[in-house]
Amino acid sequence: MTRKTRRALLQGGVAATIAGLAGCSTSDSQSTATPQSGASASTDAGTAGQSTPTGEATDQPTQTQESTPISSDPVSPSLHTASGTTGFDVDLAGNPIVGSPDAALDLYYWSDYLCPFCKKFEERTFPKLVRTHVADERVRVVLLQFPNIGENSMTASVMSRCVWRQVREDSPDAFWNWHSTVFEEQGFTQGDWSNRSNLLDLTESVEGVDASAVDSCLSENRETLVSDIEAERQRGKQAGLDGTPSFVLYDPDSNTAADLQGAQPYSRFDSKIRSLTE
Repeated sequence: MTRKTRRALLQGGVAATIAGLAGCSTSDSQSTATPQSGASASTDAGTAGQSTPTGEATDQPTQTQESTPISSDPVSPSLHTASGTTGFDVDLAGNPIVGSPDAALDLYYWSDYLCPFCKKFEERTFPKLVRTHVADERVRVVLLQFPNIGENSMTASVMSRCVWRQVREDSPDAFWNWHSTVFEEQGFTQGDWSNRSNLLDLTESVEGVDASAVDSCLSENRETLVSDIEAERQRGKQAGLDGTPSFVLYDPDSNTAADLQGAQPYSRFDSKIRSLTE
């Protein structure tokens, strides 16, 4: 089965089920987002499935029926770069952003390429968010890293930064090709698929990304990028997040925020977004 076929399979099979309120977690606690700069917060935390921070996740996502079917139309969101620090104290530099810079709300999305619950969100909820609230300029999504399953998680996170550095000026949408391909590979191979060598082999197959340049970036900039990613992960922890996928919906006008933790259905995001924008 080719990667192109696998991508079509994933895009065509997302309507029937949705991952339960679960995620890849480093602890068993449920938490509330705690914004910086005096922002107030509310919480909508889901339960978290368990995985260890030193090994690959072995728990399988629980699936429940999603009340709002998600279209199987392919989604390739446009990405752009930005700079500066938001009112929620998220540094935008170095992170891909999906959606209009003028969107009313920020959705900060912390993920781990090795987390099966992140994969479920990517397949089943994110596409509809892009087609609805992102397309309508209600929300822009900032893609953040929260590697919490082991060394390969950090390697994948650093590699994502290297890919973004390479393509962000001239072909930012090429990042999405890489991003989606890595999540697809998570479910179709066995063994240590996510080590550096295998991820570089995977990168070679992605149109618009130079695997040799990514390899050089990994060798030359890993220490700096690890430091940046650790700061990004700590920001999530300061917001009360303890696993992936995790989200903070932030309203810069009112300086308020709400978190959603785990692979939540589209309806939860829709409800939160509408409550802040309507």
